[in-house]
Amino acid sequence: MAGLSLSEFFSAFLDPDPNEDWPEEYLTFINDLYRSFDAELFDSREQLYEETKRLFSENGNKVGEPARINVQYGARMIYMEISWIEIVLMRILDKFSSGEVTAEEHDTAKMLISLALKERINIREDVDETALVADRDVFAWRQQMFSSSLQDYQIPAKEVRFYQDDAQREVIERFRQRFHNLRDEEFFYNAQDFIVPRSMMLYNLSFEET
Repeated sequence: MAGLSLSEFFSAFLDPDPNEDWPEEYLTFINDLYRSFDAELFDSREQLYEETKRLFSENGNKVGEPARINVQYGARMIYMEISWIEIVLMRILDKFSSGEVTAEEHDTAKMLISLALKERINIREDVDETALVADRDVFAWRQQMFSSSLQDYQIPAKEVRFYQDDAQREVIERFRQRFHNLRDEEFFYNAQDFIVPRSMMLYNLSFEET
């Protein structure tokens, strides 16, 4: 997959081919994202001033929170859009690879996506993560800053164990108690600010022999 352009991949993700049959939730996410982009664009300084003044007034004559589209949609994608992530990313990969991705590389890509989804702790409620088997040493690959191909880190198949430490449980439980009454979108948005460092929202990982 060395020849795959990340910029082209990302552009394809943000611009799904309308002639293809994509998951409806994915299309809704992209449409909502573009609406948020457009809401921050104004034809003149005067329009920007009037909109800012309106928001200031509606907020009790106080400066409101910045839009922070990256945080809003990042949190939504991580926690609320899990159902379509693998389907969409793998379809885009297949489209751009033009048959150049081997079956082994294809399986490795699916494993990495699955790992990325599973290592996010469900901060809304406790969920036991199902096991994941990996035949690449992803831990060493990460520690060495992805300096070479993951294919160079082949190992005998091992089960990846997901676990939280006591500090994570305490921080996440305090957050749940404080924000449990928020809608999911607000709940996960606030988690990005109040659970720090954000690595606290990731399971610790270790290998176990299969």
